[in-house]
Amino acid sequence: LLLGSDQKYKGSIGRTDAILLVTINTEDDTVHVTSFPRDLYVYIPRWTNQRINTAFAHGGFQMMQDTMLHNFGFKPDYYVLVNLWTFEYVINDLGGIYVDVPRTVCDDKWGNWQSHCVYPGRQHFYGKEALWYVRSRVTTNDFDRNYRQQLVLGSILDRLISLESLTKIPQLYNTYVSNVTTNLDLSTLLSLSPTALKLTDKSRITQYFITESMITDWITPSGAHVLLPNFQMIRDMLNNALNSP
Repeated sequence: LLLGSDQKYKGSIGRTDAILLVTINTEDDTVHVTSFPRDLYVYIPRWTNQRINTAFAHGGFQMMQDTMLHNFGFKPDYYVLVNLWTFEYVINDLGGIYVDVPRTVCDDKWGNWQSHCVYPGRQHFYGKEALWYVRSRVTTNDFDRNYRQQLVLGSILDRLISLESLTKIPQLYNTYVSNVTTNLDLSTLLSLSPTALKLTDKSRITQYFITESMITDWITPSGAHVLLPNFQMIRDMLNNALNSP
């Protein structure tokens, strides 16, 4: 699981507003990426029914594993958790990323109430701009934001490969392990690098999304706007994401 936390400062507990499942097939050298909307309303074991983005904050990765297993029938093995400032740091450390923006996105610019827009075409983003792009939803919605998160994830991978950084994983590991929270060890990362190096061929990457047709908008008795999952439709989609070559 790739998790993006909205943690505001060190020591605080953030919600995982970005949740992406990455399924890696090292035999066929393929990758499937599945996005989960943050407002998906699920049962969090031993706690309550709540938005899925609260599971990690309530009980860490084990709670997130149990939540995925209970609701969707699979248990992720590994996770990487990145907070807001670390995300910016990673992008800047790569010299920025190039994103093929499909459509215009406009939103408040970094909390100063000034309108800011990104237009279609190939755009170069440094960390702050990339973070704005993946978080913006004032003029869009969470489903569009999930799509943009996958765009940026692909752009980060492109940058890593173009910089030949994947061949320098041992050197980079010590730098990034102190800036992200993860249970991935160096040997596991090294075992995945041959597959990663082949992902310049984009046909090896398949994207999956929980779409608006798979959910029902609902307002809880407390007044919270959430998304009720159609479990059968989501599990059918996940069956492809988890088991296709």
